[in-house]
Amino acid sequence: MVRFAAQSHQSVFRIAAGFLFVAVFLRSIVIYGGTAELMPVLGLLALWLVLAISEPLISLKLRWYFPVYLAVQTALVFLLLTTPGFPDFFATLLIILSMQVMLRLDPRIGVMASQ
Repeated sequence: MVRFAAQSHQSVFRIAAGFLFVAVFLRSIVIYGGTAELMPVLGLLALWLVLAISEPLISLKLRWYFPVYLAVQTALVFLLLTTPGFPDFFATLLIILSMQVMLRLDPRIGVMASQ
């Protein structure tokens, strides 16, 4: 039963993360379409996506990879947030990272950290 619950959480995470990423991607095209910032933004988003998809496989082999992954992904989000215009929606990518952390950590640790 516990295994089924864990698989269920992974499914919900993948669906939610997919929708959030697609929303950020589409908004990027709408906001930055026709500007010089479009290609760098799409490049950073592509890098963010490749790292996100490859993380589970790499983390299985390299136990130290997950904290490094989080730092790099967070840096990419902050780099996207420095894009001229209206980059506030890139912060949505931090929601995906937060979900990944909570899937890996014991929920009691998250509760204790918030007190």
